[in-house]
Amino acid sequence: SEAAADAAAAGGGGDPRAAQALAAELRAAHDRGPPRSTRNDPRFMETFFRSSRLHFIGTWKTRIEALMAEVEAGAPAPAPYSKGTERVILHVDMDCFFASVAAVGRPELAGRPLAVCHSNSARGTSEVSSANYLARSSGVCADMFISEARRRCPQLVVVPYEFDKYQAVSEQVYRILMSYTALVQPISCDEAFLDVTGLAPDPEQLASRLRAEIAHKTACTASAGIGPNMLVARLATKRAKPNGQFRVTRGSVLDFMGDLNVDQLPGVGWSLSSKLQTLGITSVRQLWATSRTLLQRQLGAKLGADLWAHAHGVDER
Repeated sequence: SEAAADAAAAGGGGDPRAAQALAAELRAAHDRGPPRSTRNDPRFMETFFRSSRLHFIGTWKTRIEALMAEVEAGAPAPAPYSKGTERVILHVDMDCFFASVAAVGRPELAGRPLAVCHSNSARGTSEVSSANYLARSSGVCADMFISEARRRCPQLVVVPYEFDKYQAVSEQVYRILMSYTALVQPISCDEAFLDVTGLAPDPEQLASRLRAEIAHKTACTASAGIGPNMLVARLATKRAKPNGQFRVTRGSVLDFMGDLNVDQLPGVGWSLSSKLQTLGITSVRQLWATSRTLLQRQLGAKLGADLWAHAHGVDER
């Protein structure tokens, strides 16, 4: 199970009292100092936003682009490949990134259900940012109120944000990715696409080697999906998690897509999923049995066409 895999990766269950004590120590260090406001600190807003989750998420792209420019300046151009070579896209996604980084070098947290959140209040409305698979096995998930998370998992260990650590590990990961190819498209601080077409005779071995290097250098695990385009590669990563990899070849795309539900397709949220249900469509195979014309009439020309293409594993990016 995912929880078992998480525990195995962490090296077994740690002492729950030691884990909670460490979490309390981290929160105390995070909160140390007198209450701050613009009244007693003119730079409060500047430093608050600099240390906030939204600021970190909002500025990651600038940091990664600067890093990529630095690396690319001294990197050789990628080897060309023939037009007949099957395109191979590798999607790499770190597993429960913030929670994984929090556990690095802290044996007290090994094998414990772990979440990252600003608050640990039993009545708090702060939202969980990241949860490891042990916590997820109890129903804890990202964007859940911490009060609900603690209700579902009373043993949950909650640690505060550590943005400097996230940035350092993110940069390590991107340096590793760019050591394989210059054709890297960042998606977030812990997720990217790589075009590895023609780089290795066996893309699965390449992915295994890359993931092993990430694990060795960062002590955090990554999952990977391999496919003929970005859409299929990203969906393959979801199949691979946690701490695994999965490949979909060009010839097996339809078999792979046919096993999915429509709500697994990109852009299909609750509203669109509900509308498709009214049309009797909950699976990709049911969508295949529906004409593209009907989808466009019911959903709009562009959305209907995009959904039809995605269901068939087509991605023109």
